[in-house]
Amino acid sequence: MTKGQDRLSRGHSPHARDVPQFPVYVTMTDRFMGGWGPALRKKNRHIILCDDWTTGGLVAEAAQTRPEMSRVSISADRPRQRAHTLFSWSGPDGWIKDQPGVPLLVTELEPCEMTWCKGYQLDN
Repeated sequence: MTKGQDRLSRGHSPHARDVPQFPVYVTMTDRFMGGWGPALRKKNRHIILCDDWTTGGLVAEAAQTRPEMSRVSISADRPRQRAHTLFSWSGPDGWIKDQPGVPLLVTELEPCEMTWCKGYQLDN
């Protein structure tokens, strides 16, 4: 993601037209984030903005392993408007392992006994 695109890489809107233009979109329904907060009485359609198909494929594979994500798809087309849907988007940070400066997925963390970390800690 280029420096200029970085400022556009995180947000949410009820309008699909507000999703920034990117070469590749990985879309998924986030069952955890839907139905409350900005998505009150709505589904949350989360979009990962990717610069290339390789990154998009890695993100899609990771999303399919997450229990709160469903209807994972990858496309070069910006998502279409849907009724009762909040569109949220972010960059691929945190979705791809083994990249410098990118946090690990929660499934790769080790159990922790401290209550503030909700049972997980980074494996350093």
